Amino acid sequence: MADFLDFPALTGTALTQTLSFLFGRLNAVLDRRQQPGSELAEVPGAFEGDIASLEANQEIVEQRRSELESLADILGAYVDQRETVRHDDGRLMRSLAHLRGLLEEVYGQHFAFEGESRPTSGVQIRQRVKEAEGGLVGLDAETVGGEARVDIAQDAEHTGPEATIIGARIRRLG
Repeated sequence: MADFLDFPALTGTALTQTLSFLFGRLNAVLDRRQQPGSELAEVPGAFEGDIASLEANQEIVEQRRSELESLADILGAYVDQRETVRHDDGRLMRSLAHLRGLLEEVYGQHFAFEGESRPTSGVQIRQRVKEAEGGLVGLDAETVGGEARVDIAQDAEHTGPEATIIGARIRRLG
């Protein structure tokens, strides 16, 4: 779980906008009526980097549902009573940090905010396999924008003699 001391010291409007953004994403992933697919999200002014369209990994949502629902209960009180939102509220900041970590796992993207010493927002790809016998490609894209940020990590416990592991195959960059 993320440490709330790692969460940026956002104050005022930036903090309430960040709460709204993260809580909105939380509601989106918990809404069972929502059709699978990608969604576009309006990001707060304190957001750093770019965000791709968001597509929740439903398997991770189901694995983490109880944690997500617990955070919805905790953070819902702050959303309903915005005057209680303060940067020195340890429970709030711990909950936001925990939620951000879960949402990053669900969406496979970093969510970075002003004042943080962490990678800017962008796509994360994690591949973990026991056996790699054929081809394993982290990202296969026609075009990736010049400002895009992609973090790819691949782990294979065993690779066969014919295995090929490619981090990214991009036909046009920029």
